[in-house]
Amino acid sequence: MSNRWVGLGLLCLTLAVIFVAYQTHLPMEIDLGLAGANPLVEGFSFREDGPDGRFRWSGEQAALFFRGIGNQAGFLHLRLDSPTGHFLVQLNGRQVPFESLPGGAGQQVALAVNRDQVGPAGDLVVGLETDTFSAPPDVRNLGLQMVSAVFEPQAGLVIPAPRTVLLIVLDLTLLLGIVRAWSGSWRIAWAVGLLALFAVGWGLACRRVETAWIVRVVFWLQCLVILLALAWAWVLRRFYPIQPRTLRWLGLALLFALAVRMPLAAMPGFITDVQDYVVWSYKLTHWGLGSAYVVVDGLWIADYPPVLLYVFQAVGRVYQALFAPDFLYPVSAGDPALRAVTANAALLADPVHRTLLRMPAVLADLLTGSLVFVLARSNTTERSAWLISISYLFNPAVLYNSGLYGQTDAVHTLLVVLSLALVEVARAGWGFFALAVAGLTKPQALVFGPLALLRTFQRQRWSGLVRAGTGGLLGLVAVMVPMAASGALSGAVAQLRSTVGHHAVLSANAHNLWWLVMGGKIGIEDTALSLGGVSYRAVGLLLLAAAYGLALATLLRKPSGDSWSWMSAAYVAFAFFVLPTEIHENYGFAVLALLAIAMATQRCAIGLYLVLSVTSVVNYALHDPQFFHWLSLSAPDVQLAGWRILNSAINVLALVVWTLWLLVQTIRHWGEDGGLLPDLA
Repeated sequence: MSNRWVGLGLLCLTLAVIFVAYQTHLPMEIDLGLAGANPLVEGFSFREDGPDGRFRWSGEQAALFFRGIGNQAGFLHLRLDSPTGHFLVQLNGRQVPFESLPGGAGQQVALAVNRDQVGPAGDLVVGLETDTFSAPPDVRNLGLQMVSAVFEPQAGLVIPAPRTVLLIVLDLTLLLGIVRAWSGSWRIAWAVGLLALFAVGWGLACRRVETAWIVRVVFWLQCLVILLALAWAWVLRRFYPIQPRTLRWLGLALLFALAVRMPLAAMPGFITDVQDYVVWSYKLTHWGLGSAYVVVDGLWIADYPPVLLYVFQAVGRVYQALFAPDFLYPVSAGDPALRAVTANAALLADPVHRTLLRMPAVLADLLTGSLVFVLARSNTTERSAWLISISYLFNPAVLYNSGLYGQTDAVHTLLVVLSLALVEVARAGWGFFALAVAGLTKPQALVFGPLALLRTFQRQRWSGLVRAGTGGLLGLVAVMVPMAASGALSGAVAQLRSTVGHHAVLSANAHNLWWLVMGGKIGIEDTALSLGGVSYRAVGLLLLAAAYGLALATLLRKPSGDSWSWMSAAYVAFAFFVLPTEIHENYGFAVLALLAIAMATQRCAIGLYLVLSVTSVVNYALHDPQFFHWLSLSAPDVQLAGWRILNSAINVLALVVWTLWLLVQTIRHWGEDGGLLPDLA
C-alpha cells in the first residue's frame, strides 16, 4: 500500500478519533487557584489564599477561555464573590442574564449556555465586567474574587471546534514530517503518528480545554523546530558535505541530548543569575527595550550587553503569548505558600517561564555540538567525529553550565565557534559579523578577535581584512540599531564600557592563578598594587598578553590546515580564564568546544579536554548553593577551601604544561622553517 493511501487513512482515522473524543460530556473546569490556569485566564491578579480556597482578584475587565470545547449546549457555573454587588457576564462578547445563588465563596452564578451562544467556532470566552474598589495599602483596583469556572455539557451531539481540529491535523502532519526526516522510515513515522493521535484523543475526551491549548503551543513549537532544523542543516553543509543519513542520526542525537537537559532546565539553577533573567524578561516584555538600562517600577537595570536582552525579551513575549496572558511579576504572582518564605523572583517565577529562559542556551549547546561534529568530520573519520560530538553534547560541564546552572555562556560560545569556522573557510565577512554579535552577547568573546584577524590575513590577505572590518561593523550596527530606536543606546554603551571593573576583585569565583596565589583570599580589589608596584589587574593583563603572543606565534608558521587554529583558540580561551583578574567560574566555558574540535587532529587535546571538563564541573559545584544544600554544609567557604585551592592548582598546572608544549612546538616549527634551531621534539 502506498504512503499516499496510508496518509489518507490516517487522516480519516484522525477525524474519527477527534469526533468520538468530542462526544464525551465530562465537566470542564478552570480552577483559578492553580498555576495551570495561567494560559486560560486574562485580566486577573495573582493567586491568594482565602477561607474557601485559593482565588484571584479580577480587574475591571477579565476573561476566561474555554477554547476548543466544541459547539454544544450546557451550563456554566462561576464560583466568585462580588464585593461591589454589581457585575456583568458576557459569552463570546454578548451580555447574558444569569442567576446568582448563595455559595461558599459568596456567590455561585449559573448560566444556561445554548449552541448559538457558543457558535460554530466551538470556543467559549467568558467575559466579566465589574465595578472596582481599592483597599489601601493595596494599590490594585479590585473587582471580583474569582475561585473557579466550570462548563457542564448537556447530553447531545457535539460538533468539534474547527480551529482545534485543524491544529491537530497540522500538528500530526508536521510530526510525521519531522519523524520521517529524522528516522528515514515511514513506518516509524506512522507508528509515532498513531501514538500521538490517541494521546490527543484521550486529552480531548478528558481534559479538552487544556488539550486545545496544548495543540496550539505544539503547532508553533514544531514550526520553530522545522525552520531551525532546515536553516541549521544548510549551515552545517557549508562546512562539510554531510550525508542525509548522517544528518538524520545527528538530529536524533540532538533530540536525546535535549531530553537529558530538560529535567535539569526545570530546576531553579544558580538563583542569583536566574533571578536577573526572570526580572529582565518581565521588565523588557512590559516596558520594552528602552527600560533595559534604567530602573522602572523598582526593577533593577540590566548589566548584560544587548544581545542577551533581546533573547530575554523574546522569551518573555513567547511566554505571555502562549503560557500566561497576564504575565504578572513573579514576586507577587508566585505560589502563595512560597511568598511567605522568599522574595527571590527566580524561586517564585512560574517554572514554565524559568524553563523557557534556559532554552536559548540549551539550544545553543545542541547547535554547538552539531557544529563540533561537522568541523571534526572535516579532519577525521566519521566514527571519531561522532565520539567527539557526543563527548561535548553529554559533557558534564556543558550540562551543568546551561542546564543545571542556568547560565548563558552557550550562546556566545556558539557564535565564537561559528565565527572561527567561517574564518577558516575564507568567509571573513560573515565570520566577523558573528564575532561582533558574540562580543555584544558576552564581551569576553572579543578576546578571539586578534587570532581571527591573523587567520583572516593568512587565508585572504588584505581583502579578507577589509571584509572582516565590514562584517564586524555590520554586526555592531545590526545589534545596536534596535537599542538606538528604543532610546537605550547610551545605556548599552555605558554598560559595555563598564565591563572591566564591574567586579573589581582578583577572582569572581574562578579557580585560576589568583585563587591559587592568594590562597582563596580573592576579595582584594584588583586595582591594588602588587609586590612589584604594579596593580594586580595590570599583572594579569600582561600575563595574558604574553600567552596571547605565544598563541599567535604558533600560527605564524602554520598557515595551512586548521588544527593549529582551533588549538590556539582553545589556548587563548583557557589563558583568559586563568591569568586575568575579575574572572567568573563560567568564563572558561568556550575552551571545551574549541578543544573538542582540536581533538580531531591533536591527540594532546584529549587529555586537556578531560582535565578541564573535570575542573570546570568542580569549579561550578564548589560555588553552587544547591551543592552546599545537598551536602548540608554550614560554612562552605571554610569547608571547601582546600578543594577550591586544589582545583585552582590543577588549572594553573594545565596552563603551564600547555604553554610549554606550545612553546616547544613553536620553536620547533620556526627552526624547521628557518634552519636555525634543532628539532626539539
